[in-house]
Amino acid sequence: MMTLRIGATTFGKSGTGSASQAFTLIELITVMTVLAFVLALSAPWLSKFRSGRTLTEESRRFLALTRYARSEAVARSVPLKLWLDVKVGRYGLEPLESYEERDWKPIEYKLAEGLSFDLSGEPMDRKNLPDILFLPDGGTDEESLERVCIRNQRQENVEILMMRNRMSFGIPDERNRNDDVFLLPTR
Repeated sequence: MMTLRIGATTFGKSGTGSASQAFTLIELITVMTVLAFVLALSAPWLSKFRSGRTLTEESRRFLALTRYARSEAVARSVPLKLWLDVKVGRYGLEPLESYEERDWKPIEYKLAEGLSFDLSGEPMDRKNLPDILFLPDGGTDEESLERVCIRNQRQENVEILMMRNRMSFGIPDERNRNDDVFLLPTR
């Protein structure tokens, strides 16, 4: 048995040459051109997909923090404040100033690049930072934010609204347009 390079010919018993199965340079260039064309067409779509995923992930993280804040406020019997720094794009969770929590570790997140908060018309607290105050009974303070909107650079947004019972937050179901139907994030 003989090892041949790509494009070499073999000779059978009769001595006639038969070409081996190999790609020509023209075929390889054609395939590379088609692949480059497909990638060029799909790049903008992939960029939009990534941006949309970032917006969804950030809204789910914020919604998870609201649930954590509510459960911790009940478990510790301490009011917890979820604050938002709109200018810097940060948000976090801390006990109310008048309560001392020795074992509390501050929680702080920064919005992903290209995202911002939109809180038009919402009330502010003493430090001019909007907040949501979770009470030990599981509810929220009457002066807390009821709507948080996270927006990306392409002006797509996800609205996170307080539910009517003032006990939790959710993302409204845009398909149903019913105030009572919320899409809650799943894993």
